[in-house]
Amino acid sequence: MDKFKSFLLLLTLLLSFQIVTLGQCQDDIDKANKLYDDGIYKDAEKLIKKTLVACSLSETQENELLKLLASILYEIDEIEEGDEYTIEFLKKNPFYTPSKKNDPLPFREAIEKLKSWPRFSVGLRGGIPIGSVETKKIFPVLDTADYIQPYTIKPSFLVGIDLGWNLNKFIAINLGGGLRMQKIQHQVPQYNQIYFNYEEVSTTINLPLTFQFSIPTGSAFVPSLFFGGEFELFADASYSYSYTGNSNITNDFSFYLNKKRNNVVIEKDQRNAYRYAALGGIKLMYKIEKFSLFADCRYVKEFDLYNNPNKRYSNPEMYFENNYTLSDIKLTNIDISVGFLYHFSYKVKSKY
Repeated sequence: MDKFKSFLLLLTLLLSFQIVTLGQCQDDIDKANKLYDDGIYKDAEKLIKKTLVACSLSETQENELLKLLASILYEIDEIEEGDEYTIEFLKKNPFYTPSKKNDPLPFREAIEKLKSWPRFSVGLRGGIPIGSVETKKIFPVLDTADYIQPYTIKPSFLVGIDLGWNLNKFIAINLGGGLRMQKIQHQVPQYNQIYFNYEEVSTTINLPLTFQFSIPTGSAFVPSLFFGGEFELFADASYSYSYTGNSNITNDFSFYLNKKRNNVVIEKDQRNAYRYAALGGIKLMYKIEKFSLFADCRYVKEFDLYNNPNKRYSNPEMYFENNYTLSDIKLTNIDISVGFLYHFSYKVKSKY
């Protein structure tokens, strides 16, 4: 019980000390403002610098003292040091709009000569990849099958993380990482009576690197153009197949209609482990202070085959049982996504 009373007494003393300290700090802030209004700049400067070091200030109090100190330094012709405190203030408050009512004239004039932008950005995006397939070479297995039928891609989804390094207000280098899931489909007529329907669901890890150029508009809407490349890693895939028949199917082939498999895992070595692509696109951003909402559309053209040509015939179920092997194909995507960015670590420089 005695220990509990001692703890309460100590806590009470600490809180009392904190209240007294906060009250003293506010008194010093009020005194500094009075000294500035009376034109006693040197004394006001010393008091403000002491208060900034000694007091645990709120964000509002610190901002008030930084503005006041910068204004004092401008009044006594310490321009460079005044700029240092104005820049420090603007880094903490990059979207601050000077007020004729509340801000001293020297401070307002200094703010108007500076510009700020975030050095770094991080964000998330999600959307759909609209893909197409370029068939480079087919490998017929069955003489009575039409393997030249085109491949199609059914959109699934994509998700990504974007990291940006802004060199200035208009030029940025962007890195990222994400997942792209797609369904590759191929229908092959066989024996003039049945159709072999193949579907492959694949997941790819993509790592884009781009250079971005923003177009100044003077408004919250900012369009950007970007170009670069993408490194793609094969993550996993599975295939499914089924047969359908036309109106002329005979009993000799009707048993095919019962043949089907779903979600069979594809061995990783049967697909290219990694692929390279070129990309370019446009991004439309709407800025809300430290956040931006955006819509992104990018064209991704792959240079490498999707499949591994050295493992073309390694799946006996496809090759021997269904007379099918995947063609040499390359993928192209138009990725459409929306997302948001958070901007931080602001840089401040002169406009001139």
